[in-house]
Amino acid sequence: MTKLKQLWRAMPDDERERWRSVFVSNVPSAEIRERIRAELDIGLDDDAQLCRFRDWEEKERVKDELEELMKEDERYWEEQFGRDEALTRARNKLLRCSYARSIRYGNYQEGLRTLRGDCRIQRADLAVKNSAELHKDGQARALELCLDDAKKFPEVVDLFRHAFTALGKAREEQV
Repeated sequence: MTKLKQLWRAMPDDERERWRSVFVSNVPSAEIRERIRAELDIGLDDDAQLCRFRDWEEKERVKDELEELMKEDERYWEEQFGRDEALTRARNKLLRCSYARSIRYGNYQEGLRTLRGDCRIQRADLAVKNSAELHKDGQARALELCLDDAKKFPEVVDLFRHAFTALGKAREEQV
C-alpha cells in the first residue's frame, strides 16, 4: 500500500478525481482492486487494504482542504489586519475562539497545539523586543560617552545644544 500512496501523491489532480469517482461508485471492491492492478501495477490482496487506502485518501483530502482554507484565511488576515494594534486584537480573538472550541468539543490536543504556537510567537516577539532594547541601550551608552567627551570641548557642547534644540522644535511641529 506504500507504493500506492507514493503513486497517489505524485498523480495529477484530474487522474486522482477519476479514481475518487471509481472509489465512490457502485463498482465492487474486487473489480476496483483489479483496475488498480491493471492500470497502476499495484496489487491489493484484499478489500481491507482497499478500505484502508480509501480512509487514508479521505484524510489526505481533508488535510489538503484544510491547508487551502488556512492559506485563504492567512490572505484574509493580511488584508484585514495590517496594524500591530488590530493584529493583536484579532490574534487574541482567534486564540479565545480556538481555546473555546477545543474545550467545548473536548479536543484538548488542538488547544495544546494552539497554545504551543502562541508561545512560539510570543517568544519570537519578546526576542525582537529584547534585541531592540539592547540596541537602544547600546546607543544610549554611546551617546552618554560622546556627551562626556564633548564636555572637554566647549564648541562641541554648543553644537550638541543646537542639535537638541532643533530636534525639540521638529518634534513639536510634528504634534
